[in-house]
Amino acid sequence: MIYSEIVRDVVRLNLHNNFYKGGSTLEYRIGNDETNKIRDMYNSDLNKNNLDDLIGKIKVIDDTYRLSDYPEYIDPGFERMPSVSVDADTIRENAIESLGEYKNKSIDSINSDYDSRSQKLLDAKDDLAFDLESQKSNVSSYYDSARTRSSNDALDRGLARSSIIINVLDAFDNNEIADLRALDDEYTKSLNTIDFQLNSLKLQREKALSDFDISYAVKLGDKISSLTADMEKKRSEVIKYNNEIAEKEKKYLDNYNKLVLDIKKSNISNSNKMVELVGKYGDKAINRYRKNQIFDLLDEYFANMSKDTALDVLNTNDTLKDALGSDFDEYIGRYQ
Repeated sequence: MIYSEIVRDVVRLNLHNNFYKGGSTLEYRIGNDETNKIRDMYNSDLNKNNLDDLIGKIKVIDDTYRLSDYPEYIDPGFERMPSVSVDADTIRENAIESLGEYKNKSIDSINSDYDSRSQKLLDAKDDLAFDLESQKSNVSSYYDSARTRSSNDALDRGLARSSIIINVLDAFDNNEIADLRALDDEYTKSLNTIDFQLNSLKLQREKALSDFDISYAVKLGDKISSLTADMEKKRSEVIKYNNEIAEKEKKYLDNYNKLVLDIKKSNISNSNKMVELVGKYGDKAINRYRKNQIFDLLDEYFANMSKDTALDVLNTNDTLKDALGSDFDEYIGRYQ
């Protein structure tokens, strides 16, 4: 072996030295450990020159026989927008809800105006009744006082039982009755006027509410049309967006399928040897064959190295690690 010759040369030239000490000749020899170190150093330098060739051969074998794994399909995670339903009933409900405040305020305004004006007329009716009673009381007081004065005057003049005083008192009674009737007639006339105004207010309110119903119906129709158009626009946008997502998903799947197909074509080339191996033994057999070829090359390369030296080469050479890939751990396990 080459390393044996080197050791012999080293020992002969440098280590088998005689020197004198106290008149005696002393001889020393390198030990086995040192011999192994020198041997490994030489073999390491020698094999280092061939390491690139080894890595090249490994790559050739790996490229020839390795069957690439099919990549796992990973959902791209494209998110679709929820579909939009253009439901007429729902749109109508939304339109009514959106106009709810407007409707309530409008109706409240109409009713508030009616209540305010009608209350003034009702208060006027109460005032008329109070004034009627007050005026009747004044008329009765007036005629009572007049009758009393006339009776007292007739009594003083000795005419208490005369036809004159009787006629005067009758006149007072008739005038009182006429005045009271006139007050009642005026009250009734004023009351009728107020009632007419109240009825007019009711008719005005009903017309205002009717007019509002018409305008509200128009406004509601416009709102429904607007909401429908908005929903249709949003629905179209969602459909367009989701269609784009569907296209992206299809393209993503097509790319994945193409990748798998390319790997299949790469794994099963036109080589009759590979076709035969795949057909007869399957993927596992091919992979084991590939590993055996590579491991045989490694075994041959590390055959003349010690375990420690081999481990050092394996652990420190990144290029070799990369070439071995997932097989690295399995092979280095032989030395551990």
